[in-house]
Amino acid sequence: MDGASRRPRRPAVPPRRRVPRHRATPARGPPSHRPGAGFAVAADARLDDRGALCDALGVPHAERAGLDDPDLIARAWARWGRDCPDHLLGDYAFAVWDRRARTLFCARDPVGARPFYYAETSHGFVFASAVEAVLAAPGVDDRLDESTVATWLVRRNPLSNTRTFFAMVRKLPPGHALTVAGAAPPGLHRYWRPERAPRVRRASDDAYAEEFLDLYARAVGDRLRGPDPVGVHLSGGLDSSTMAVLAARELRREGRPPPLAYTWLPPHDRQPAAAGAPEYEVLDAVCAREELRLFHQFEVTPEESLAMLRRDGVYPGRRFSPLEASVQRRASEHGVRVLLSGWGGDEGVSFNGRGLYAHLLLSGRWPRLAAECRARGLGPRHVLGETVGSLMPPIPRRLRRPWRDPRSFRARSSTRRSPGGSPCGLRRAGAGSARGARSCACCATGI
Repeated sequence: MDGASRRPRRPAVPPRRRVPRHRATPARGPPSHRPGAGFAVAADARLDDRGALCDALGVPHAERAGLDDPDLIARAWARWGRDCPDHLLGDYAFAVWDRRARTLFCARDPVGARPFYYAETSHGFVFASAVEAVLAAPGVDDRLDESTVATWLVRRNPLSNTRTFFAMVRKLPPGHALTVAGAAPPGLHRYWRPERAPRVRRASDDAYAEEFLDLYARAVGDRLRGPDPVGVHLSGGLDSSTMAVLAARELRREGRPPPLAYTWLPPHDRQPAAAGAPEYEVLDAVCAREELRLFHQFEVTPEESLAMLRRDGVYPGRRFSPLEASVQRRASEHGVRVLLSGWGGDEGVSFNGRGLYAHLLLSGRWPRLAAECRARGLGPRHVLGETVGSLMPPIPRRLRRPWRDPRSFRARSSTRRSPGGSPCGLRRAGAGSARGARSCACCATGI
């Protein structure tokens, strides 16, 4: 998705859609035009719960299969105008050019799953789903935003949800919409707030679990559209395992082959001491029950490691492990277009409490803190350690970790003296826990 508009010499021109790298359905040509409606839509989108949306729009059942997601967004705009994001569910970033009103309306999904970047120049308004596309437009230079760069180097986490590493390029925040009209500055407003969501009250924990499972299964099913093979990450943890099982059962129900499973864990014969670890037991059980073909950790070549280290980190989407790069490469070779993952599950329904104890301590809710700690068998040291970490975000993590746990100094010294071809010694020894094998990145990155 990319486009440009000229201001004030002429209003925005219809944008051109760029085919995104990951889609649940194939790209289908140019932006969606509604004949006689006076507007065009450019979108990078995957809409969920399409049936309910089609019902609300009055789309006949016979026409639904032939409508792609930009077509549905166009119909939503025709029905609800600038309120249409309130009726959409899924991952999306789109722009609507209204010829009659001479305005450009842009919106991004509530969690920011799809990117949207833009810049204002003397030539007009430029937008795209990739920073590189915006920088390629006339009048947009690649001068760095020194404040953002400095913040990233200190915190490894940006303070602003609108700024990028480039001074001229901005990003549309999640759950926000942007209106461009004539020579006036773009109008930014927030259309989604989590606190406005209706509260869910059920009679029992089992009722909550049942409803969540229904939503979870529907969410997985919405991501399986299209004829291409489906892949799943499988770590042996709760999130990826349940997601893989739900995907396999939905594909089987549709008469399609089961998903291909990919794991960062090495094969059993390369990690014999960890063969009985819980992660391997879950992997074996899930794959046996759902008849999944599992691809274990792939060898990362020196060339891939060097290429990863040389990647320009100022561009979003270019900062991930070489192991994941090798997984995505192998999945692409298998024809996989959708790769499902349990990443982020710890911040959702399987939340492990990270940050909760520090919040309860600092907010004075000590009875609740004591009850939570008793229920989980946690002592004061865990709570204090988490609290100290939350109070010192500017301190680089490499300096913070030894302060919180002095044993890491001794552990780091001993691993660097390990003989063999890797800093951690795991390759030479062929041993170690499965969790250590999963979390060890020094061998792959050369750190």
